[in-house]
Amino acid sequence: LGFVATAVLALGLLVVPLHRAGTRLAEAEEAAQSARQAAVHAEALSRRIEALAARETALVDRRRTEPRALDHLAEVTRLLPDGSYLIQMTLAGGKLSMTGYAARATPLLGIVERSDRFAAARFTEPVLPDARMGAERFAIAADLAGPRPNAETRP
Repeated sequence: LGFVATAVLALGLLVVPLHRAGTRLAEAEEAAQSARQAAVHAEALSRRIEALAARETALVDRRRTEPRALDHLAEVTRLLPDGSYLIQMTLAGGKLSMTGYAARATPLLGIVERSDRFAAARFTEPVLPDARMGAERFAIAADLAGPRPNAETRP
């Protein structure tokens, strides 16, 4: 009986540390797995940040090199003679479209053509007198062209 008790006690002294070591090993493996997952997540976030930064840079560069819609509206406002006004203006696909009224619409093509921002101005509809408005209704389209503002002149 004494020998059996000693053997059980000795076995217990060996098993308990081994069990504790196994538990610590499992905890360490779990921590390592969590760290690997965090690293993968961090890498994905880093790639996303880099992509967003590249996109922001592209947008800033585009803003520096392409006139804004407000710049084109300011140019049209400067070009149109007093008494002329727009009821619609669209900028899309490198083209300007505008509809409005003017005392004399025919000279507007030449005025738009002389601008360095627009090219190939044309009427897209017949010029029609509007007795109610006391003016001619026009619809003009033009290609966007001309100088690009540089970084020094752009806020």
